[in-house]
Amino acid sequence: MLKKPSYMFLENVKHIKNIDNGTVFKSILSDIDEIGYKVQTIELSPKQLGIPQNRERIIFICIKKEIVLLYSSEITFNIPKNHSNGLERILEKNVDPKYKISTDLEEILNAWDKIIQTFETGENLSPTILCNDFDKNPASTEFKEFPKWRQDYIIKNKRIYEKYKDNWDKWVLDNTEVLSKREIYGKLEWQVGKKVENDSIFNHFIQFRQSGIRIKKSDCFPTLVAIVQTPIYGKEKRYITPRECARLQSFPDDFIIHDSDHIAYKQFGNAVNVDVIYFAVFNTLRHYSFTFN
Repeated sequence: MLKKPSYMFLENVKHIKNIDNGTVFKSILSDIDEIGYKVQTIELSPKQLGIPQNRERIIFICIKKEIVLLYSSEITFNIPKNHSNGLERILEKNVDPKYKISTDLEEILNAWDKIIQTFETGENLSPTILCNDFDKNPASTEFKEFPKWRQDYIIKNKRIYEKYKDNWDKWVLDNTEVLSKREIYGKLEWQVGKKVENDSIFNHFIQFRQSGIRIKKSDCFPTLVAIVQTPIYGKEKRYITPRECARLQSFPDDFIIHDSDHIAYKQFGNAVNVDVIYFAVFNTLRHYSFTFN
């Protein structure tokens, strides 16, 4: 029979606490308890450790109950507040031209950038703009057959459409061909807050997702994911590189990356951030009287 380890460290997305109203999370804690471990959890993002990636995770710290009996207190984790050190130490210099976005992607982003330029400074863009649904009437039978999320966005879009109606109508007419190339091209998720002076879509990070074109603030890289939705660094109109992904997951620069970019992106998107796990392990072992040089 295999000997049970003294410690286990498990990691998952923070949202796991809310699945099925918390039932899944409670079941996990109960199962770990049944096999002889006391569980303490912490929530941590690389951003709190100075890495500019907002990747909130929950860490399950599991200690054999025999060990816990020797100590009277839980582990103390002095989790820092967000203090990302910026992008410069992540970004590569002299990036291979192969990481430039395609002509088609640049064309649709240029089109969206033109309409953004027409908005007033301080304008609060709807979280998701469905420009191909501007003509949908909430009183129509067609509208009532839409899923609830789509109905909500169409209603929210009415304000910004009506305020800039002349601009929108001309823009949609001028860009009908490019907007119709893919369904997602007509959807913009603006997640950077109110428009600022001299704002541009290329001031931010961009992702082409199944839900649309997502724009994220430029002070922190979007969360890397296992499915390949590689973030675009807008200022250079290019995808972030596998090496930049490795740095975002706290792998050292001498780490050997897979020859296939597609596989490398998936691996880093599915990886656990090294510094986050080190933080959890180091503080756990220090609490239980391990010494470090």
